[in-house]
Amino acid sequence: MELLKTHEAAEYLRLSPRTLEHWRETGSGPQFVKMGRIVRYAREALEAYLANSKYRSTAEASKTSQYLREPIARASGGMPRIRRTRSGG
Repeated sequence: MELLKTHEAAEYLRLSPRTLEHWRETGSGPQFVKMGRIVRYAREALEAYLANSKYRSTAEASKTSQYLREPIARASGGMPRIRRTRSGG
């Protein structure tokens, strides 16, 4: 199994490394291997991701990837709440 660094995987996919980092955070990209703090991508996982990303129309693609637009709750139990205070007056 050939493992690629993030910047190598991004180059293979012709994407920005930051895009892969964002996809890791949201769970929307290719599978990756994590060993401690080290992240690697198996070339086979990148090829599988590409194979599963083939569509015949943009309408078909938007139906399949609709879940990507939904917010993801944080592990701490949801999104942080914003405290609003009343201004004096």
